Amino acid sequence: MKKDLEEILQRIELEANDEISLLSDLGPEFFPMQDLIQMKYKLEKKQLEYKIQYKKILILAIATIILLISGSLCAYIDFAELAVLLFMLCPVVLGTAVYLFIILKKDFGNKSDFESRIDIIDNEIIVRNYTRRKQV
Repeated sequence: MKKDLEEILQRIELEANDEISLLSDLGPEFFPMQDLIQMKYKLEKKQLEYKIQYKKILILAIATIILLISGSLCAYIDFAELAVLLFMLCPVVLGTAVYLFIILKKDFGNKSDFESRIDIIDNEIIVRNYTRRKQV
C-alpha cells in the first residue's frame, strides 16, 4: 500500500514537471506568456530533432533500394558472390531502418503532435497580444 502511494506520488511529480503534457491537459490559458514562449521553443527544437532523425532513417531505407539495384547489376555482369552479398544485406538494412523508425515513434510520438501543440501555443499568444492591444 505504501509503495503504491509512493509510486503514484512519483508519477504525479514527473507529470507535473512535464510542462508540455500539462499544456495538453490544462490548456495554454493557465500558463504565463514567458512559459508559453519557452514551451514553444522546446517543441520546435524537438520537432527539428525529429525531422533530422526521420531523414536519416529515410536515407537508410533508400539504401535498401540501392543495394537491390546494385545486386541486380552485379548478377547481370556475372559477379554472383557480390550479388549474393548485396542481396543478403537488403533485409538487414531494411530491418534496421524499420527498427529505428519504431524507436523514433516511441521516443517522439507523431509529427502532428508537435504541430498541434505549437499551433495551440501560437493561438494563445496571438489572443493575448490582441487583448493587450485592445486594453491599451
